Amino acid sequence: MKYKLLCIDVDGTLASDDKSISRQNIEALKKADKAGIRIAIASGRTPNSLNEIFKQIGVSPLLICLNGAYLEDDGKAVLKHTLTKEQLEKAYQVIVENKTYAAFSTPQFSIRNNDVSNSWKKQLEKGSLKADFIIAKDPEDYQNLIFEHAQDIVKISILERDKNKYQKIRNEFEELNLYAVAMSDIDYVDITDKQVTKGSAVKELAKYLSIDVNEVICIGDNENDLEMLEAAGLAVAMKNATKAIREKADVISDFDNNHHGVADVIEKYIL
Repeated sequence: MKYKLLCIDVDGTLASDDKSISRQNIEALKKADKAGIRIAIASGRTPNSLNEIFKQIGVSPLLICLNGAYLEDDGKAVLKHTLTKEQLEKAYQVIVENKTYAAFSTPQFSIRNNDVSNSWKKQLEKGSLKADFIIAKDPEDYQNLIFEHAQDIVKISILERDKNKYQKIRNEFEELNLYAVAMSDIDYVDITDKQVTKGSAVKELAKYLSIDVNEVICIGDNENDLEMLEAAGLAVAMKNATKAIREKADVISDFDNNHHGVADVIEKYIL
């Protein structure tokens, strides 16, 4: 099988635990691009963040952003799935009642009620990421900002380190039956429209590019990559992937995200 599209998750897959991308991964992606493979990054992150990664790689940016809620091809919006007013109102209520941290994301920026992590701050200081968030100064400001930009919000990301509280919040969202709910990283719950996943986005992107889904390779490590792997012609789990992802994959990389696992996959299955 000659593959034509490579879709790669970022955190826990392309990026190391410190959020950096290794020289080996970058060089392998450049080789794949020269071989005629379209490279797409599929992440819960915003376009600004993913475009910064593509600048490091040096290839034309093809983006599956915000867990599949927004697609972009070299700066051109391809598709956007926004959350409805009802979905936003109910989500906001769950977040406030549980006194948890959350970011409401548009394709351009996120509205947060907490600061970014230290690892993100280090990347911002180095200039390898752009600041694409607003931190609300108080609860009233937070609410006003969310509903001021309600027509553009496509994803909600909740950070909760208390495991019992995390599960309670997740259960509440699932019981509402209005959303796609998935873990994207340790302590995070990601919320999109019920029909939106990275898997639905891979199918939409393949159709947009006139590529058969059997000609698509997807690489991931965590729960929000599950549907993406199900959609792929070749589903690849990172060595560090969760059990559910490893069970879903056709193959498992010999290396984890801290040891250039993506480069290993590209060398074996593309080059």
